[in-house]
Order: sequence, then structure tokens, then C-alpha cells
Amino acid sequence: MVKPPLEQTMFLLWIVGLWRILEPVFLGTVVNPISLFWGALLTGLLAGYTRRLVLFLPLSIFLLFGVLLSPLNIDWIPLMGASYALLLWLFTVLFFSLPQTWVAFFGWQGGYGATGGRVQAEQTVHWTAFSLILLSVGAAFFGDIAAILFVTLGIVFLFFWQTGLRYHLQLHSYLLIASTCLGGFAFYALISAISVSYLLEAAQITPLLSVLAIVLPILAQSFVAYPTWQTLYKQPLYHIAAIIYIWALINSLFLFLENGHTWLPFILILLALAQLPLLRPLKNAAAIRGIGIGLLLSLAFTRFFWTLLEPAYVLMLWGFILWTVANYGLPRLKAPWAIAPDFWPTLGLLFVFSGFGLET
Repeated sequence: MVKPPLEQTMFLLWIVGLWRILEPVFLGTVVNPISLFWGALLTGLLAGYTRRLVLFLPLSIFLLFGVLLSPLNIDWIPLMGASYALLLWLFTVLFFSLPQTWVAFFGWQGGYGATGGRVQAEQTVHWTAFSLILLSVGAAFFGDIAAILFVTLGIVFLFFWQTGLRYHLQLHSYLLIASTCLGGFAFYALISAISVSYLLEAAQITPLLSVLAIVLPILAQSFVAYPTWQTLYKQPLYHIAAIIYIWALINSLFLFLENGHTWLPFILILLALAQLPLLRPLKNAAAIRGIGIGLLLSLAFTRFFWTLLEPAYVLMLWGFILWTVANYGLPRLKAPWAIAPDFWPTLGLLFVFSGFGLET
């Protein structure tokens, strides 16, 4: 009879204390880091003893993060957030390897059902750190400082790598690959002395995307010899490569219509070559390549020679090249690199007719 009123009183006192701690935030003044620390500690104890880890433990984690933020410049918040999330999760895994008495002291054992408090607490910490990691990446992009973004993404890579190996969730695999690609972009921006926002413009990012669209599916295929890596990363690599390819293709078409970017013909050639490893898992890969590669190479050829030769001669020359390659080159390619030649003679005929039309 006494326990429920005591728990209610403790909960009300905790709410009052939490409000007193966070009141300076609403008043626009500085929060006392010592108060934040005690608030985080008491909230963590309350989470254990009330058996409501999912409700109180994330709040305790964010209160403790506030203690670390107080002496920092705002530019360093993404880096600190990612580091805190990684170290917190590693500490949690290490802490739960200690004897049972330490966990029981915090009330994280018993009364949680079949899974147990240790499992639920680790899952709660993991997903809270996961959320903090994503917020840190977003803040790093918003800050637009290449060095901080690069280091932050390096820490994010370590987090998704270690959590992926422990929990075997493909969500971590997707985010690991994405963070690696973004880290490469941040490193390129850093050594090129340009801002990340400038790098994300179509004319700057498209060549890098074209290279990634080739590298990622080749890397995915190389994991066949490693069963664990194949299970975790092969499918995500192909999916992310497909997203990157579509992004690069859309950018290339816009650049083609805007008549911009000197290296556009070479980008289109890279996109054509990317279809060889990217479409390898598909049953109708040869047919798709026959259409896609033919169109992309046509755009690249006409774009490169359009101002160097007479447009009519460019169209007719490319039409004859398509016929020749379709008859003597493509039939020699075998699976998994096959390219269906059926579309190329028709496309070549259209180019020849177009060239004759311009000539007359």
C-alpha cells in the first residue's frame, strides 16, 4: 500500500527537479552542467527502478550529453555528438559484460520479461546513440565545414561498422556505406579547399557519382568470397550504387540540356560502363544494357564532336559506328557482361537518317 504513493511522489519530485534544471534553456540563459549531470544520473536510476528504460534512459543520455556541450563552440557539436554516441554504446556493451551485481545495482535486471533488463537497456542505448549519430551528421552538413564533417563521418563509420557486426541489421550496412561515400565527398572537398555545399552542385558532384557507380557494384561482387560480408553488404552496395547511378544520370541529363560541363562526354561514358557491373544481378541485364549503353554513348559521341565536325557528318558517322559495333563487337561479349545488340542497328539507322536530313 505504501509503495505506489512513494513512487508517485518520487516521480513528481523528479519532474520538478527536471524543470528546474532545464528552465534556463527556456529563459535563454546558460544551464548549469553540474545540475545536468545530477539530473542525468537520477534519471538513469529512475529508469532502472521503475522498469521504464525506453521512457527515461534516452532522456538521461541526452542530459549527460548536455554536460559535455556546455564548454564547446557550436561548430564542434556534431563531432562531439558522434564521439559521445560511439563511446556511450561501447561503454554500455563493456558495462554489461561485468558481474550481475553491477547491473542489479542500477535496477536493470528483473521485471523485464524474457529478454531481461540488460538486453532492453543495451537496445535502448543503441537506438538512442543511433538517433544522436544521425542528428550529428545532419548538424555537420548544416555547419558546412569540410574538416569537421569528414572527422564526424569517420566516427559514424566506426559506429555503424561495430553495431552492424554485433546486431547484423542491414540498416547499419546501408548507413555504413552511405557514411563512407559521404566521407569520401567530404575528404575531396577538404583537399580541394571547397565547401561541401559547393561540391554538392551537379557540375561538381556528378563525376564523383559516376566513379562510385562503377566501384560499388564491383566491390559488392568481390564479397562473394567472404560469406559474412556478402550477407551484410552485397545487397546494400548494389542498392546504394543504383541510387547513386540514378542521381548521376539525372544530373548528367540536366547538364546536357544546359550545354554545360566540359567533361560531360566522359561522364556519360562512365555511366555507360557502370551498367556492366551494376546490372549484373538482373536476368534481363543484357537487354537493358543494349538500350542504356547505346543511348548514353550516343549522347557522349554527339556532344564531343558536335562542335568539331559538321553536325550531319557526326550523326551519320555515329550511325555507321553503331551498325559496325552491333554486328562485330557486341556478339562477342558473353554473360555476365553481355550487351544485347538488337537496339543498336535501329538507333544507328535513326542517326543516319537524321544526318541525311541535316545535309539536305
